[in-house]
Amino acid sequence: MIGVVAMGSTANRSRTDEWSDHDIAIVVAEGSEAQFRGDVSWMANHESVVDVVTEHHGGCRALFADGHLVEWGVASLQDFATWYASDCAVLLDRGGVSDVVAQIAVKPFPPSEGSFERDLSLFFMTILHGCGRLRRGETISANAIIRGAAVEHLVRAARATVPSRSLDGDRLDSLRRVENAMPDFAAQLAECLVGDLEGTALALVDLVEACWAGADNRFPAATLKVVRDRLGWTESAG
Repeated sequence: MIGVVAMGSTANRSRTDEWSDHDIAIVVAEGSEAQFRGDVSWMANHESVVDVVTEHHGGCRALFADGHLVEWGVASLQDFATWYASDCAVLLDRGGVSDVVAQIAVKPFPPSEGSFERDLSLFFMTILHGCGRLRRGETISANAIIRGAAVEHLVRAARATVPSRSLDGDRLDSLRRVENAMPDFAAQLAECLVGDLEGTALALVDLVEACWAGADNRFPAATLKVVRDRLGWTESAG
């Protein structure tokens, strides 16, 4: 092991609460990555770990007996330099780790900002896709599409209407801390997610129309009309 780096809220303790897990990066000598995946003998209090999983992308999770989660990634120093991070803090450095963290801290993230026009159009198309699955009887798939992908497009579109400097967000996950960044919108969105699945889809469409139809000339009105007509939602519930 060459170094340990705290990531996310593990590095920025101002965001930590009782539900926060620990996110860390383990920096190791090249070729020894596998040793630190699935093996927690290097971890403090490892005797209290009740389950360990290595995910398909190589990241790992450990569950402790008290319900605490630790998530970690393993990388050589060279590979670690390719990572992106909103917050990070060096906990152990046996050579070169602090220098790499300093580079990561100032490295621009790949373009990930939402586009109001693109993400709203994708929202409507995703709602249509999800409702089609639902009406075909594929409820589980439809749920993931409507409450997952469609909501993510909607949030990205909403974030694009607010100056990024005023948002308390996560550059790696647009759904994080929406309640802090846009409390009124988040409350309305949360209300839409309660109830049956098609009702949720319709409520989301009504919310979007109420927020932006007629208020922003970039609003994809023609796309909305096609979706409403195709699904038989001819009028807004609002």
